[in-house]
Amino acid sequence: VPRLRSTFTSPSEESYGVMCPDTSLWMREMRSWPRDRFEDLRVTLYRSTDIPWIMLEQRHSFHEMMSLIQHAACVVTNDSGPAHIAQAMGRPTVVLFGPTSPEYLLVADNVVGVIGPEPCRGCRHVTWNREMACAEPLCIKSISVEKVAESVRCALGASATDRGAARS
Repeated sequence: VPRLRSTFTSPSEESYGVMCPDTSLWMREMRSWPRDRFEDLRVTLYRSTDIPWIMLEQRHSFHEMMSLIQHAACVVTNDSGPAHIAQAMGRPTVVLFGPTSPEYLLVADNVVGVIGPEPCRGCRHVTWNREMACAEPLCIKSISVEKVAESVRCALGASATDRGAARS
């Protein structure tokens, strides 16, 4: 597992978790768990973990993002850049997957991939040299808040050898 050696100043003396609801433009609609579910998850986790959860926003600088991730007790993210950064920093991480597969992207022992009960049906394909996207990406939208919360609670209390894909 590649490791980042940079040291960023901790933004807080207290333990906290980080949520990263945004993703890059590539297949954005298909790889993004709904933002309102991230908000619901933040409330659920605050009640069940007793740590504050910071929502990473586009207004945060790159340096702030790196600092927040490096010192987080746990990172919850879509399959996006922060997921890979958190793995490289050795942070316990829960990654939400839609059309992409955890088996190819999770490389650290303390990372859990969550997939929904509706598998990706391969909606995105090429037809007559035009890319087609899902009308409704059920694979990512079918992931429940409770299943993600359960995965986060496990990641916070798990040993470094606990890794896997959880189904909603």
